[in-house]
Amino acid sequence: MVAIIGTGRVGLPLALSLAEHGHEVIGIDIDNDLVTKANMGEMPFMEKGCNGLISKKKVKFESEYSVLKDVSDIIITVGTPLMQHVETDLEYIKSVIKSIIPFLKKDDNIILRSTVAPYTTQFLRKTIEKETSELLNWKSEIGKDLFLSFCPERLAEGKALKELTELPQIIGADDEKSFLRAEKIFKVLKTDIIKVSSIEAELSKLFCNIARYMQFSTVNYLAIIAQSYNCDIHKLLNIINEKYPRPIYGTVGLCSGTCLRKDWGMINESIPYADMLLSAYKINEFMPKFLVDQAKILIENFIGKKVGVLGYSFKKDCDDIRDSLTPKFIRYLEREVPEKIYVNDPNIIKALDCEYPNKGLNFFIKEVDVVFILMNHTIYIEHFEKIYSIAKNGCLFVDLWNVSGKNKMFFMKEDMVIENG
Repeated sequence: MVAIIGTGRVGLPLALSLAEHGHEVIGIDIDNDLVTKANMGEMPFMEKGCNGLISKKKVKFESEYSVLKDVSDIIITVGTPLMQHVETDLEYIKSVIKSIIPFLKKDDNIILRSTVAPYTTQFLRKTIEKETSELLNWKSEIGKDLFLSFCPERLAEGKALKELTELPQIIGADDEKSFLRAEKIFKVLKTDIIKVSSIEAELSKLFCNIARYMQFSTVNYLAIIAQSYNCDIHKLLNIINEKYPRPIYGTVGLCSGTCLRKDWGMINESIPYADMLLSAYKINEFMPKFLVDQAKILIENFIGKKVGVLGYSFKKDCDDIRDSLTPKFIRYLEREVPEKIYVNDPNIIKALDCEYPNKGLNFFIKEVDVVFILMNHTIYIEHFEKIYSIAKNGCLFVDLWNVSGKNKMFFMKEDMVIENG
């Protein structure tokens, strides 16, 4: 039996996929509401294809670690945040290890699947060997009595089930037996297996996210420079990339989320000087203020103005608001004291983690003076023509992701003519 500790946006799709491919799986989570909902066959969040799988109830969900006494393979998927002063927070992982130690048995296999700082797997090895000796009165050795590997996920939200069976699975193990135990679990997904050391696996995961984060920072920085010359980044990118074999990759946008917004720090915390990663962070974190400041220049003042904010999740077409940059944007907007702020995100059902309710577009779009499109949700792209037509003349649009397709980030309603067809 395989136990997956942490059945959130990483662990739950994995649990459902492994169960669908023949493993007996149990999910463990301290969120009792999530456990109750999952056991009823209901998804606690959006993830394409998961509704059908969870309704089959092949996976049992529990909130107690005692079920581990009947488990031989344990996969840990809890979060690894970045603390306030660029320091990796290992408390969730340490808490899980402390909870599972009393139930460990010889030949148990532990797989770490959270995004972690370099050498975290080695930290776990030393911790497990120490704790089993002190608490269980038997001295364990990883690779002989217990097995440990780091097997990172590299999935995009909304594509988790598809990518679990398509993307190569990296298995980072520092001994052969640990690798073979991890391989046995993942090979049912019929995807390629890449065998590496634990540090190589850790860096592979971090580098994926860091490279994407820096791509965003590069284009965001160019957007800031372009605006200083009264040029628009969307138009410039369109010009530059037109039939050109060496295009500028990436796009301007709010770069956030529980991986991209913090994974750079897991490398940066080991560097005592300012570097490219810190600069990328500064650029991406500046974008909310950049948008507010530029809009203020165009409308002269936010006082007396009503503002619509479109998009609250951290990425396109998802309901995940963790580490979204929209709350930071709203705080900068509040400093300008507009008359009213309205927020809309059609993908989010639960209440937003701010003082503003999630309003339908028809509720406010006719009366606002400024519309900030902060996320490129498909519904905004498909219905931009309608949004634009309903908005009053003189309304300023701030189209960060080029949702309109008109290659302009800042434009007044009367500046543009929406083409039919």
